[in-house]
Amino acid sequence: MPYLPLAHVSFSRAEVSCILIPTPILRRRHHALSPVDPKLKFGRCLHPSMLNEDLIQVLIENRYLRYLEIQVTEVRCEAMEFLCTALKSPRCYLQCLRLEDCSVTPKCWVDLARDLGSNKHLKTLMLRSSCLETFGAYCLSVAQLEKLVLENCDLTLLTCKSLTSSLKSNGMLTHLSLAENALKDEGAKQLCSALQHPACPLQRLVLRNCALTSDCCQDLASALDKNKNLRSLDLGFNSLKDDGVNLLFEALTKPKSGLQILELEKCLFTSVCCQTMASMLLHNQSLRYLDVSKNDIGHRGIVLLREAFQQRKWKEKVVLETKQNYAPNMMTRLEGPVVKNKILRIVQDWSADCWDEARWIE
Repeated sequence: MPYLPLAHVSFSRAEVSCILIPTPILRRRHHALSPVDPKLKFGRCLHPSMLNEDLIQVLIENRYLRYLEIQVTEVRCEAMEFLCTALKSPRCYLQCLRLEDCSVTPKCWVDLARDLGSNKHLKTLMLRSSCLETFGAYCLSVAQLEKLVLENCDLTLLTCKSLTSSLKSNGMLTHLSLAENALKDEGAKQLCSALQHPACPLQRLVLRNCALTSDCCQDLASALDKNKNLRSLDLGFNSLKDDGVNLLFEALTKPKSGLQILELEKCLFTSVCCQTMASMLLHNQSLRYLDVSKNDIGHRGIVLLREAFQQRKWKEKVVLETKQNYAPNMMTRLEGPVVKNKILRIVQDWSADCWDEARWIE
């Protein structure tokens, strides 16, 4: 008999009474989640007792399950022990684990990291609103992951030092999001030292809303100059201002720059840095996506950029996009925008008057 054609199984408080019913079904190898999109999600306010041994056993006995998500739930030590046991099993084929706003003790995070090291299938770990402490964050960073999200996890400078050490030795981690942690400039400088290491494999780095200022931008610029693997960088919602953004644009002016995506949403820069931006757009051959939305560059900034846009259009297509007002989820933020060859997308929110001035670009 074929598997049940279920793309998702999601549970929340309103569905608690149903959880005990599908558990035996989900555990059957051939009567389970559809292999097209095999996901198991536990929604908000799920009672902790529902995360029991039988349910976690699904990770071992269902060969189709690839994605597990738990949100806004107390994950008791016993449930974490079950989860760690499942992750150690060679029959666990889970590829992505997402825990968002879950109450978990620091020791449990360490245990989880230890067992992730022996899991050959799990490649993506996403944690949000979790208290990891320094040791837990370090353990998670050295697991054999390709993509790691530690958003709003109270990470500190000490955490950045641990991450820096692991980034120099971990040859697998290509995507890292530390958004909404108050890393500050010193934390960013620690990460930059890792980015300048030739063995650092990072391709996408998200430092969105991390309390950064222009003081860390020289280090970021040096990292962009030396690192040839980094393709995507999100620095949105940091107070980089004109001085900081100018340093970044100057680094990207060099022809050998490999960065394709730069997100500078609400970095508090003005038309002062638009001349440097224009020079960068003329000389840079790799950039495919530039987000300058929620910055007050005004009509003067548009005029300064006009010639650069016109000259760039002779080489490739330039597309102006209006900033969409939606909040991307953790996975979307981790992956970053999609880019295409020979197309430069510039995301902005200029006024209607400025848009009319730039209509010739279309």
